[in-house]
Amino acid sequence: MCCACPVTSTLDNPYNALPANWASDAELLAGLTVDDDDEHDDPVLRYADGRTVETWREDYPYPERLTRAEYEYLKRPLQIELVKLQNWVKDTGQRIVLVFEGRDAAAHGYPILLSNLLAGLEGTAYVARGAVNSAVNVNRTRKMINQALRTQLAGRGFSFVEILTMCPTGWFVPTAEGPGYLDRVLRPVHATGELKHGDRCITSEQLLVEARARAE
Repeated sequence: MCCACPVTSTLDNPYNALPANWASDAELLAGLTVDDDDEHDDPVLRYADGRTVETWREDYPYPERLTRAEYEYLKRPLQIELVKLQNWVKDTGQRIVLVFEGRDAAAHGYPILLSNLLAGLEGTAYVARGAVNSAVNVNRTRKMINQALRTQLAGRGFSFVEILTMCPTGWFVPTAEGPGYLDRVLRPVHATGELKHGDRCITSEQLLVEARARAE
């Protein structure tokens, strides 16, 4: 969701929040562009005049608390989106799971290693797990996706690529620490690499052993 404001020299919105009529403002929507030239950085949303749209804040925790008026003003469009989601879920009969307190292994069980499960099934020809927390890993993951597509197009069987990405908000860590957190916490459990390729089929534990051997 973008906190887009009317593109004028003087912003009418004092909090740079989402205008109430943003979805129906064709001129505003038509002027927004996405700057995605840098493959190593997140895309940037820009106004028609080139200014960056403040889609989110990276300096959490914030030095000052919002006033009640600011809080209510910013909360309103988010509440609208939640109501729209609620109506869609009811209308389509969907089922969703929301865990606001995070995952607790004692209560929810341990992570499911989906790639490992698929690699052990007959009919899967290529299974890999990549990451996007560094330029090297992005390049490796790109090669995995290309191999998966080639394998499936050749009719050898089902292909699956799992990609580890960063979620500093959900992890409650500063954005800059996201790549390191993924390496320290996620990858020891969700080891990256090719789990199944042709006649080769290995486990996450074997991937970790191979990674340690390469590091030495």
